This record gives sequence, structure tokens and C-alpha cells, in this order.
Amino acid sequence: MIDGASKAQSFAGLALTITEYCEFECRHCYASAIRDKQKAHQYPRDTLLEIIRHCIPLGIESVFLGGGEPLTHPDIAALVGETLQLGLTPSISTNGLHLTDGMLAALNAEGMTHNLALSLDGASQESNDAVRGHGAFEVACRALHVLRDFGRIDFGINVVVTSQNLREVDAITELARQHNASYLTLVRLTQDGRAIDHWDELAVTDDEYLQCLRALNDRFTLTDHFFLQCTMFDLRPVTDSAAIRRKPILMSPDKNGLPVGISVDGKGDVQITPMRIIVGNIQREPIDVVIGRLQDGVYEPRVAEWRASAGAEQQREANLLFGTTGRADCKVGKLSSDEKQITMP
Repeated sequence: MIDGASKAQSFAGLALTITEYCEFECRHCYASAIRDKQKAHQYPRDTLLEIIRHCIPLGIESVFLGGGEPLTHPDIAALVGETLQLGLTPSISTNGLHLTDGMLAALNAEGMTHNLALSLDGASQESNDAVRGHGAFEVACRALHVLRDFGRIDFGINVVVTSQNLREVDAITELARQHNASYLTLVRLTQDGRAIDHWDELAVTDDEYLQCLRALNDRFTLTDHFFLQCTMFDLRPVTDSAAIRRKPILMSPDKNGLPVGISVDGKGDVQITPMRIIVGNIQREPIDVVIGRLQDGVYEPRVAEWRASAGAEQQREANLLFGTTGRADCKVGKLSSDEKQITMP
């Protein structure tokens, strides 16, 4: 059992792949989401709640309910409500296909008022669908209308910066503002999942990515960032009374200054993020046993090593760009050359 009083490390957030299923086959999908529903793994509600409850004593403040497409999970609204009842902040990122008035009403009835993001990777059908697949732009535009008209959930737009949309970030931003999106998050493309096979075609240079960040930073209020991998900007006018800073999901730095999170993927691997230390697999071992290892301290030398090297360098780069300490509930991207995936016994 987890003993909160004896935990060795505080973790800021928990990212759950609640289902591997997704109707889209985005070429940059870090999770390699599965279109065949019969082959895609989906965690039962009780299992997800058990994972969350075991992680609470470890200090988590937020839970990312991800996928796949999380809105295809039959218990998504209930999971939002139960996460809130546990004193945690839930967040969802969706492709928009299931964003109906009924879905939004169900999420809102369970207490969701913010932290809902729509994925959009182009300002036109040509650029967006080149990455996300035929029909995805039409789906996203319909979802934007539904979100705007519903009006009771503060939402944002997530954009993975690729060669297909590099010149359209401004246009995507304006499209988001026209539909009353509160924030826009730029996400760095990572060499994970299907993006590995399309890296040469989709990747942008570091300078190109940083140029996008600088351009938005000149126009909008920086809300959060996580080592430049995920960077959130508030799109609302600073004079807007509603823009009295919504409380974003933060992965607050621990006593050592850099955030540490927990992720559980669709295959059952439990990892310490962003350094990707695998501590066990909940599909092969009891959940309490795997989560219990997170308090043992055996991983702390590797975490400290990462903080002193790759993590510190990324943070310095972010501070130079923004002049602020970044922290946000986002997954870190590509491993640097001196980082390795580590499996703990």
C-alpha cells in the first residue's frame, strides 16, 4: 500500500491513456492510436479510478484523460466527475469527432468548466488533413462551432508544429480566436509512435519552432510552458474580465525545481516522465505493486542525473526565450542523445 507520509518523491501530474482507440490515423500520433476498435485496449472505469487513487498520495494535482480518442470511452463524463471529487483537475484533448452538445452537457454536468482542448493542425483542409487524415478539418471546424455556441466550458486549441502548418500558426491562432478559444498550445513534434515513420517529411528545425514561439510570445500572454515541448498562450484580451487568469493545469516544480510526472500507456507501462523511466506494467502486475515502486527512491539517482543534464539544459533554453520558469501538464518530447529509456526491476 502507498503511505503518503513516507513518499520519497512528489509527482505533479498523472497522464492516462484511457483508450487506444481513435477513428483518425494521424501521421504524427505519439501514441500510435488504433483505428480497429476490436484491437484497441481500453481500461475499465474501475481500473482507471484505482490507478488515480493509488497516485494521490504521491502528490498528483492533475489527471490527463488521454488516448486514442478519450471521448470514445463510455465512462468519460463519469471519470471527469470522479476525478474532480477526488480533488484533482481533469483535462482532455480530443479530435472533435464526438464533441456534440450532448457530450459537452454531460462533461459540464460532471463539473468540467475548463481544460478541454481540440486538436487542430492546420488552418486549411489541405494542411490539416495532410497530417490528420481526410475529413479531419471539417470535423474540427464543426467542433469549434459547437464549443463556441455551448459557451460553458473554457477550451483551447492544441497544435503540433510540423512542416505542413509551420507557416499557418498565425492563421490557426486567428481561427481559434474567432471561435472564442481561450488558449492555444504549441506542441513540439516528437519522434514517437507514427511520427517516427514520417519524421523526415513532418519535422521542422529547432530554429523554425522557436521562431513560432517567439512570434506568439510577442502577441499574447504566456500562460505555461514545459521545456518548450508544450507552450500555452492565453488568447483573450488582457482587458477582458473573464481573462482573470483561469487556473491552468500545472506540473508544479518539486523541491528540486523541475517537474516530475507519471504516465500510464495503453500497453500498461507506468513511467516517470519526462525522463521515461519504466517502473512496471499494470497489465502484468498488481496496480498497487507497480505504483508502490514510485515511492521507493530507487529511481531518484536517474531523475537527479536528468535534472542536472538534459532537463537543466532544456529549462535554460526556455528561460532564455521567455524569461520565466516553465511548468505545465504536458508530455515531454524526443529523448536527447544522452537520454535513454530506463526499465526498473
